[in-house]
Amino acid sequence: MTNTTQQLRRLNMKNFYELFSSKLDLVLQGQYSLHLWKGLFVMLIVVSYSNVNAQDRIIRNDGEEIKAKVLSEDDTYIKYKRFDNPNGPEYFLYKKDVKDIVYEPKPGKPISNAPRYTIEELERNASKYKRKQLLFSSIGAGAVVAGVATFFTVQGNYNKYKSQLEQTNREFSSWYTQNYNREPNASDLARPKSLTAFGSPGIYLAAAGIAGGVVFELLGIRNGSLRRKTLKEMEQGRTQASFQPYYNPTTRTAGVGLTLKF
Repeated sequence: MTNTTQQLRRLNMKNFYELFSSKLDLVLQGQYSLHLWKGLFVMLIVVSYSNVNAQDRIIRNDGEEIKAKVLSEDDTYIKYKRFDNPNGPEYFLYKKDVKDIVYEPKPGKPISNAPRYTIEELERNASKYKRKQLLFSSIGAGAVVAGVATFFTVQGNYNKYKSQLEQTNREFSSWYTQNYNREPNASDLARPKSLTAFGSPGIYLAAAGIAGGVVFELLGIRNGSLRRKTLKEMEQGRTQASFQPYYNPTTRTAGVGLTLKF
């Protein structure tokens, strides 16, 4: 009887140990799962917080506030999606109807500031300004050179005209003196035309060419200034950094990725 009781006790202890070990494994696995779910929950909070901070606010002139994600701007329109429907349709607003845009997490930016562009858009704008600068500068320089050349041509022809007229008057005065023994009256001599009367319309075309050339040169300078400004914005944009949280379900790893734009 005593041996049987001891055997039962040993069996119960063995079963208890096996049961305890299995429970302990379950508890440890549960703690691992709990830590994993805690990590996922923290990442979910980080992602949600980032999304909340990524929310832009469009303030209309009438005071209405639109929670949105601004996609792009130009001189006329603002394109955006509603924050509560990021996969929904795109909306447009006239820029003149908007008082302010508050970009998160950045501070508010007045609507009068220059619109935000991507690096690709800035590169296209810089190329466009360069082409316009070269075009306007070339046209302006050509027009100024043509205008100045025309003016000097007209001036040279006018000087020849006056010289010939003076020679004719001298010959007439000599002939008149020989035949009438006196100098001719001033009214009998030919009078030269004015420069504008002689050179019309060439002299007016020269003046118009010079004036137009100056205008085109100023347009070229303006586009050159816009190009330098755009290149500066590109340089600033390439040095910006962005953070993106991630989770890999295969390896059960999570973290935050850093992206640098150069």
